[in-house]
Amino acid sequence: MSLSLWFWTILTGSRLKGMLLEGRRLLKNEQLTAALHLFRELTEKWPDRLEGYEGMEQAYRAMGLLEEARREAVISEALKTLRDNPSDLDARLRLIRQLVDKQMYATALPHTEQALKLSSHNQDVLRLAGVVLRYNNQLTRALEVIKQALDKEPLAADLYEQQAFTLRALNRPLEATQAAGVAKSLQNVAREPTSQEAMERAIFQLTVVKRRKHALTLVERCLADYPQAPALHCLRAELLMEEGRQEEARSNLLETVVLDPTRQKAHVLLAALYLQLGDKERGAWHREMAELLEQARRNPDRVDADGMVIEALLRLKQVEQAERKAEDICRKYPQDWRGHAALGKVRQAQGKLRQALESYRQATRLNERAPEPFMAMAWLYAQAGQVKDAVYQARQAVGLTSRDPAMRRQMADLLDELGFADLAKEERDLAEAMSKAYASRGDD
Repeated sequence: MSLSLWFWTILTGSRLKGMLLEGRRLLKNEQLTAALHLFRELTEKWPDRLEGYEGMEQAYRAMGLLEEARREAVISEALKTLRDNPSDLDARLRLIRQLVDKQMYATALPHTEQALKLSSHNQDVLRLAGVVLRYNNQLTRALEVIKQALDKEPLAADLYEQQAFTLRALNRPLEATQAAGVAKSLQNVAREPTSQEAMERAIFQLTVVKRRKHALTLVERCLADYPQAPALHCLRAELLMEEGRQEEARSNLLETVVLDPTRQKAHVLLAALYLQLGDKERGAWHREMAELLEQARRNPDRVDADGMVIEALLRLKQVEQAERKAEDICRKYPQDWRGHAALGKVRQAQGKLRQALESYRQATRLNERAPEPFMAMAWLYAQAGQVKDAVYQARQAVGLTSRDPAMRRQMADLLDELGFADLAKEERDLAEAMSKAYASRGDD
């Protein structure tokens, strides 16, 4: 105790009054740091006396620390209000927030108890109570109020963090890890709201803590902000299907394939949905599309994989996207015949037959042993009514892979198209005989 403080205490006969007089003297003499320490000690000893907070406000303001000064002013104003009206919940909450901000948890506890008595279901009260009770080591009660808060706000990452801290303190590590997992996953969604991976992780974590029913709300909240995100439409559809809301799910899935035609998961879900609705034809079409896209995803050969994607895009009538992808292959791999063959398919779909023919010829120049471009040219000639050239190119293709039943079936289809039914039957019979022979060897 300083000499001057001792003097004021003896003079007034009160430690509190002595500290107030000494604090005012220090402020007047601009001994701001000493004044701040003294007023802080005063608030610790007499936490409900607003004079200490008012003194700290003056000291902070004189130091130019305006944010800290504002905080002390809020506390003193709240205390003034509560003197006249102890049931003023807003004032009580303002006071608790500032005390928590100052880490004066013990001081905040009686005010928190009063707030709970005034409004035990108020979300702001529950949020603050969870923190204050935990820091005062009332862990079981803290967990109860946090659970109440989560029931009202089941997608609040900070509440799951509070729950995790409390569960760890209660020595319940598994539950703590689960709550922390939800908190982290919801934070990741907040950072990347259009990420399918982040959203799926959050849905999984909500399932772990038995709050999966709130996953749809989470997806819809993000979808409201990002209506053009295909991953969100797809996830919403999946959750709706779980609830048996197929028509709503179909709307989201159709929107998904408009935004991202090659999203494999959307086609998987559409296949299942159409089967549920009794539309087997559409279900089978989407299943084939999903399988093709899955093969592309697993294929380590990027050119071959991109060719599969182009095939999918053409089936989906997304010709412009297919064109961009084919041109991209040709730029990246100019010496790979498959890129030019893919571009030929796109040109053919666009009705640009002359350009398609040139792309197929370029493919044969790069690899004269590849049968596919020759067969593609055969169909182009057939489409143009040039029968002789069509048969010639088809024979070229079959000659390069004479033991391939699939290529002979294509030859049979072409001959049928050109009106040579007998020749087509011969080719088809030969293809069947080859298939049986290969199957027999495989059995051996």
